[in-house]
Amino acid sequence: MMLMMLQNFRYIASIRIKRDLSIKYLNEALKLMQGGKHKEASKYLEQAEEASLKAEAYDVFLYVRTIKGRLMQTVGAYEEASKILFLNLKTTEELLSKDPDNELYQLIFQMNLNSIFTLGSIFGSVAKNLAILQNQ
Repeated sequence: MMLMMLQNFRYIASIRIKRDLSIKYLNEALKLMQGGKHKEASKYLEQAEEASLKAEAYDVFLYVRTIKGRLMQTVGAYEEASKILFLNLKTTEELLSKDPDNELYQLIFQMNLNSIFTLGSIFGSVAKNLAILQNQ
C-alpha cells in the first residue's frame, strides 16, 4: 500500500514539474515574441507544447497553441495560423460544452475567435488588392 502511495506521489510530482516546465517555456516564448525574435519563440512554443502534453496539462496546451497561432499570423504564415486557430476553436468549444464556467477555456475561445476575425480581415484585404490589380 505504501509503495503504491509513493508511486502515485512521484507520478503527481513529475506531472507538476512537467506542467511548470511547459509554463516556463511559454513565458520565455512570450518574452522572445515581445522582442521580435519570432523564430526563437517558435522553438520555445514547441517545447511548451511537448511539455504540456507530457504533463497532461491540456489547458496549457490549448493556450500555447493559441499563442502559436497568433505567432504564425504575425510572421505571415496565414494558412498554418488558420489551421491551428480553427482546431483550437473547435476543441475549446467541445471543452466548454462540458465545462461552461471554465474561465480559461472561455479566454482561449475568445482569443481564437479574435485571431480568426483578424485573419478574415487579412484575407479580405488580400482579395480586394488582388481584384484591384486584376482590373488595372
